[in-house]
Amino acid sequence: MSINEPSTHSASLALLNRAHSPTTASEIHKAKIANKPLLLRPSSPPPANAREQRRREREKKAEKERKKRGKPRPLSAKQKRETGVHDFRKEELKWNTMLGLNKMWGGYIRGVLGLEGDNAKQVITPQDGGTLLASAEFVGARFTVVRCNCVSRVGVEGIVIRDTKGSFVVVTEKQGVKILPKEKTVFGFEISMREGTEEKEQEKALRCELYGDQFITRPADRSKRLMKVKIMKDL
Repeated sequence: MSINEPSTHSASLALLNRAHSPTTASEIHKAKIANKPLLLRPSSPPPANAREQRRREREKKAEKERKKRGKPRPLSAKQKRETGVHDFRKEELKWNTMLGLNKMWGGYIRGVLGLEGDNAKQVITPQDGGTLLASAEFVGARFTVVRCNCVSRVGVEGIVIRDTKGSFVVVTEKQGVKILPKEKTVFGFEISMREGTEEKEQEKALRCELYGDQFITRPADRSKRLMKVKIMKDL
């Protein structure tokens, strides 16, 4: 921004004339004052601190990357609560409806383990099956609390409708919705398998146990996380 008003120039020239001769003052004024830009600080105040400034820069960078990919900004936790995207209607929480969800999950998990199709596996080893189950989705699975520090939870059975970082939300047959913490809890579930010839098929169940302490993580991050064997001494 440049200031070229005559009043400003005459005032500065008058001050120079007090210390220099008219010729010298005119030369200094012309070389160092006239037609020089006057830099002003932006009207908006600077960030409160360096941390706030870095946060704003990260947000700007992330917004620019999202625009490049053409993806909308994800909802915040507050927006999810306000819009109720994770809420269920009462008519959706009926046991018969959940049984249909469990049947769909059965087909999904058999596909994950390779138990369906022309090249279906006949035997599942703990090494192969455990790795696949560790990154699988459990919404729709029928869980039973096998062991838990809280004795009142042992025996609770329900179909999972939500998998959070620290708990499984299940729908039970008679008690409605229950929240089962993962910490210090072992969940049991079954995966149905088919064996035999086409003329006679016999239903067989693969019984598994899930140690909740090893699944205290966001479902989206589970596939990236390396599972480590932990001994649950308290159980």
